Amino acid sequence: MKPSEAEGTIKEPFFATGSMIYQDENFGYILTCAHILEDFYSANIVLSKEQANRWFKFLILCKHNEDHMKTIHPDLYESERDKRNYTVATVLKIDQRKDLMLLQFNLSTLYATQYAQRCRLPHQSLKLAENPSSAPNDVVMISWPPNRPDTVVIGQVSNQCRLFNQLTTERDKGYNMQFIELKINGEKGASGSPILNHAGDILAVYHGRIEGKGYAISHDDIYEFLYTRKILSQNLR
Repeated sequence: MKPSEAEGTIKEPFFATGSMIYQDENFGYILTCAHILEDFYSANIVLSKEQANRWFKFLILCKHNEDHMKTIHPDLYESERDKRNYTVATVLKIDQRKDLMLLQFNLSTLYATQYAQRCRLPHQSLKLAENPSSAPNDVVMISWPPNRPDTVVIGQVSNQCRLFNQLTTERDKGYNMQFIELKINGEKGASGSPILNHAGDILAVYHGRIEGKGYAISHDDIYEFLYTRKILSQNLR
């Protein structure tokens, strides 16, 4: 596909899960996957953050907003008309080869109700696990498939180091990330979900299933991706 082919209008939404990994006085930063945009990049075509922000609108939703909406709209998950107030985010960084994307949003536009009232409740940031090599066998994935917030799946780590190129002959996207292999079934919209250890820290980010097994992007790849933004120096140390 040529980049020029992406200039048309696409109305069908793409869903993924993300987790806030840092916040400062004005902005929040969400870590998620890049492959929701994989129709627009390949091993030979790079999708820049400028192109992603120009071609797509990235919308995020506050969990407190969802909790409020479902109490006053019993038909929230049945209505064809979405009543939610979304917050617009922008791509701060994207690494298509590692399937990682970092979004930034203004905290003042994070809404708690349908009336566009700013959410002033606390929003806990997750952090990367400090010692991923000693990861427990049991892990937790928290995802948000469409209309199913707070979907919690408990699974096991079956291998700490799998390489994408060892698992599939597919090379058209140029992926070269390192995975952890999981006994976890992720649903549509679960891509980008954090894989958490017993302390609630991020061990990996869920990529998807290959040949019936679950895979998540490794701690090392995430660390390298975020470190260049100098977020980790404040968030973890």
